[in-house]
Amino acid sequence: MTRVFTGSDPRGQRPPVPASALRDTLLLLLVLTLLFGFALGKRALWEPDEGRYAEIPREMVVTGDYVTPRLNGVKYFEKPPLFYWLQAGTIEAFGVSEWSLRLWPALFAVLGCLAVYLAGRRLYDRRTGLLAAAVLATNPLYYELGRAVTLDMAVSVMITVALLAFLLGVEQPPGHSRRSYMWTCYASAAFATLTKGLIGFVLPGLVIGTWIAVMGEWRQLKKMYLLSGAALFLVIAAPWHLVVAWVNPEFSYFYFVHEHFLRYLTRVHHRYEPVWFFVPVVLLGFYPWTIFLVQSVKANLPVSWARRHQRSRELFLLLWAVLVLAFFSLSSSKLIPYILPLLPPLALLIARYLAYMWDQAEDVSVRAAFWALLAVGVSGGVALALVVHFASHQEVMVALGWHAYALAGALLLAGFAPFIAGRLHGLSAGLLAIIVTWLVFLGALTLSLPQLDS
Repeated sequence: MTRVFTGSDPRGQRPPVPASALRDTLLLLLVLTLLFGFALGKRALWEPDEGRYAEIPREMVVTGDYVTPRLNGVKYFEKPPLFYWLQAGTIEAFGVSEWSLRLWPALFAVLGCLAVYLAGRRLYDRRTGLLAAAVLATNPLYYELGRAVTLDMAVSVMITVALLAFLLGVEQPPGHSRRSYMWTCYASAAFATLTKGLIGFVLPGLVIGTWIAVMGEWRQLKKMYLLSGAALFLVIAAPWHLVVAWVNPEFSYFYFVHEHFLRYLTRVHHRYEPVWFFVPVVLLGFYPWTIFLVQSVKANLPVSWARRHQRSRELFLLLWAVLVLAFFSLSSSKLIPYILPLLPPLALLIARYLAYMWDQAEDVSVRAAFWALLAVGVSGGVALALVVHFASHQEVMVALGWHAYALAGALLLAGFAPFIAGRLHGLSAGLLAIIVTWLVFLGALTLSLPQLDS
């Protein structure tokens, strides 16, 4: 059965594992840098997004105009400039190459994993933090978007830092520590706004406001440093918006009305998808960790409405995930990368569940998860192998060549190895096998994608 946590610390009175947070952070930094830096420049820039978000900063460097973004010489007001500025800096430092243009997305991906580790450790314990970083780093959606030239990884990580800073800050007594966390929240939201527009503060505001209402914690408003925080937000986010609007009178309508409200409310961008579009995206993109998703959500829910304050942290993470999913599902414009801010809270919820179940190898839900992993791995690997065999004349299969068989083999390995390790040696061995086999799969995927450049 699925176990439900009964206290703010799911591990009861068990003493925390002694370890240095600094040592863990440095080790994670090394491992994650190798992971996201592996063959980073091997694949060509793919159209349309990677070409677009490489060309705009290149033109900034050439023209020296860092106020008005341009694409092929035409003013481009769809997004704010922070990501372009960062890209321009790497172009100045390292030149134009696939590696240099993907450097910032990879760095942000590493930062996101470190953020969930530190938050998981501070909110719960070391094991939860390490598991959260591993869960976030090894799912295909996060991994691939951390290696693609788009704005989505940058804005997702900034929103993540903002929300985690708030969650950590509300647990601090009034004073320097709380103020530092809250100012980090406002600053991160401002940088997110300067990266991809109004969602940079709309999403954090939606999650924080809903959580305060659900918890009835209206007194927190007095402790959020609203005036100084709003001033900090405006100092960071407002100047470029004011300057670019002054220089370009056509900016305000196009940017605020066309690119925000009309994009969300209408089909003006021809990117309409059904309301359930992101459900399979999350189930497949967050695999293999989705096999623990249902158990994790049930275990983190409060026992009753009256006892919801005992699960205040978990409710914050659940609301974060649900509201991001609902917000983008209701939009008239949908693209797969939009859902990226959903993954960090899911990683923390799943990590908390797995840390609690660490020594519960005989639990029914754990056994069911490994059976599901075996079934999906075997069926996926066999299905891919059959597709390769019977569709070997298709253009994509011809391009992939033996890489397609390598991917099929990696899927089979990712099904069998964790199942066997979990059955023989318990959850900890099974989780280690999941991480290792999915690193193998992601490596095979990374080496196969350049075959599709043409």
